[in-house]
Amino acid sequence: MKWLFGIIGIGMAVMGGFNLGTTGAGGASFNYEEASIDERQTWLEKQAHDFERGVKHGIMKSGVSLLRYKETKVLARSNEIQAIMSLSSMAQVRLPPRYKQQMLADSCPDYMRSALYTNRIKITVKIVNKNGNPVMVTHMTAHDCRRFTEANSS
Repeated sequence: MKWLFGIIGIGMAVMGGFNLGTTGAGGASFNYEEASIDERQTWLEKQAHDFERGVKHGIMKSGVSLLRYKETKVLARSNEIQAIMSLSSMAQVRLPPRYKQQMLADSCPDYMRSALYTNRIKITVKIVNKNGNPVMVTHMTAHDCRRFTEANSS
């Protein structure tokens, strides 16, 4: 299942350096902290759209037919983007914790260079089986990625 985590990294990389926070009128830098909830929602929706497009492209390019991008949820009030994917088979499968660690290893470097990291946006990746039951749920936050990269650089 190594392919699964490469797909997540590809999706994040395709965001064009995660758009690096250059949205708004005239390309002015977006100030997330000072933005209203509606402005945050709009900005997060753009980030989530690009992320989703990148992950879908990564899934297609990998040729892996059992993973399908299901939906994206944008939650401006909790500063979160949720990416939900489904496995088309293996209804009873459970992914061991090492897969979460591999996803962080593959994705944190791109995330830490992004406006999502700068603005402390939480990325939740949920993979569900064909019955909708979670197979894996993992979170990527500024804190998690810093802790992960510090622990693995020693």
